[in-house]
Amino acid sequence: IHHDESDFVTRDGGETMAFLNPDPSLHPFQKEREYVRALNATKMEKMFAKPFIGALQGHTDAVKCMARAHQQIVPLWSGSCDGEIRWWHTGTRKCTRSVRAHKGFVRGLVSSYDDRFLFSCGDDKTIKQWSAQEFGEQYTEPLEVLQTFHSVGMLTAIDHHWERGWLMTTGEVVDVWDVERSHPLHSFEWGCEVVLAGRFNQAERSLFGSCGSDNCVALYDVRQAMPVRKVQLKLRANALAWNPQSPMHFVIGNEDCNCYTFDMRKLNRAVNVHVDHVSPVLDVDFSPTGDEFVTASYDKTVRIYRSTEPTSREVYHGKRMQNVLCCSFSADRTYVFSGSQDGNVRMWKAQASRKVGVITSAEREAELYRDKLKEKYKHLKEIRRIALHKHVPRTIKYQQKERRNMREARTKKEVNRRKHSRPGAVPEVAIREKPIVQEIE
Repeated sequence: IHHDESDFVTRDGGETMAFLNPDPSLHPFQKEREYVRALNATKMEKMFAKPFIGALQGHTDAVKCMARAHQQIVPLWSGSCDGEIRWWHTGTRKCTRSVRAHKGFVRGLVSSYDDRFLFSCGDDKTIKQWSAQEFGEQYTEPLEVLQTFHSVGMLTAIDHHWERGWLMTTGEVVDVWDVERSHPLHSFEWGCEVVLAGRFNQAERSLFGSCGSDNCVALYDVRQAMPVRKVQLKLRANALAWNPQSPMHFVIGNEDCNCYTFDMRKLNRAVNVHVDHVSPVLDVDFSPTGDEFVTASYDKTVRIYRSTEPTSREVYHGKRMQNVLCCSFSADRTYVFSGSQDGNVRMWKAQASRKVGVITSAEREAELYRDKLKEKYKHLKEIRRIALHKHVPRTIKYQQKERRNMREARTKKEVNRRKHSRPGAVPEVAIREKPIVQEIE
C-alpha cells in the first residue's frame, strides 16, 4: 500500500498531522479527564476574574445618565447632576471635550439613530441638540447648540426613534417631538403625575413604553396617537429597556429590588423574575445581541443577567463606588459602563476572566473548549458550587440573608393561613404574578 507523505504533513512542511480515533475502547477514562478539566476551567475562571478596567474621572458631581453610539464603539457621553456633559474616548479612557449644557441636572442623553447628533434634556425644561462629530479631539472651538426645544413641563428622560428624526421625552406628560418642529407632534397623558423613563422599541419602531410614579408601565403607539395599554404594579418601576432581538419583550427595574421581563401581549404575568439585588434597581440596558442585560442599583453594585435566567451571572462592586445611577453596554457587548454618585464613570469587562486584546487562534480554540466543558458539566455539584459563588461586600451579604429569611417567613405564614382556612379562601399566587395589581386597556 502506497501512502503519499504530503497527506500527513501541514502545508508549510512543518508539524506532522495527527488523527484522533473516536473508538471509546481506546479512551477508557474520557469522562473522568473531561470532568477534571471542566473543574479546573471553572476554578481558573474565578481566579483570573479581573473585571475592572479603569475609571473615567473628571465629573465634579454624580453621574446621572449616559449614552453610547449605535454604530461606533469609541464614543461615550455622560451627563452629571451639575449640568455638564462629557465626551469620552473609550479606547484611551480620556475626556476629549466637555460642555456646561443645562442648569441643574442632566436628566437624559441619547444619540440619534445615525450617530450624527446628540440630544440632552435637563431640569431647565429644555432639549438641546449637539453635533456628535464636534466632540472629537481635533475640535478646539467652543461647542455651540444646534437647536433648543422648550418644554412646557419638567423633563425626566429622553429617547430617539430608531428610524426617523423623532424624540420622545417623559415628564409630566409623554411628548413625541420632530427635530424639524419646535412643538411636540403628540402628547400622551394617562392619569400619571410624573413619567420617569421611556424607550422606543428597536424592531416595532412605532411602539414605545414608559414607567411612571403611579406604579404603572404604559405602552404607546405613535400611529394611533393614543396609549395602548398599561399594567399597574405594587411598587414603582424606575427603568425600562426593550430586548433588541425579541421585540415583544421588555425588562423593567423595580423598587422591590427585582427586575421583571414582560411580554407586551400578556401583561398580567411576568415572563421572568430576576433577583439578587438588595436595593432598588435604577437603570437597565440590554446588550446589542439581546441575550444579556446589565442593571445598576442603589446597593452600589452592577449586575449582568442572562435574559432567560433569574439570577445574575456577574456582580461588580468597588470599595469607592457609591450608589450606581446609570449603566450601559458597549456597542460590541465587550464592555459595561456604569455611572455612580461619586462622579466616576467606570469601565468593566462583560466577561470578567476574558483577556483584553488580540488573542491567537490557539487561545481562542482552548477558550471555546473550556466553555464547552463547563457547559457540559455545569450541573455537577462541585462545579455548580464554584460557578455560582460570588464575592460581595459584607453589608450586601447580610441584607441577602435577611431578605431570604423574610421571604421564607412570608411563605411559611401563607402556607399556614391556607392550611387553616376553608378551601379557596387563600389562593396560591405564582411568583410571576405577585408584583402585578391589574392590567388596564
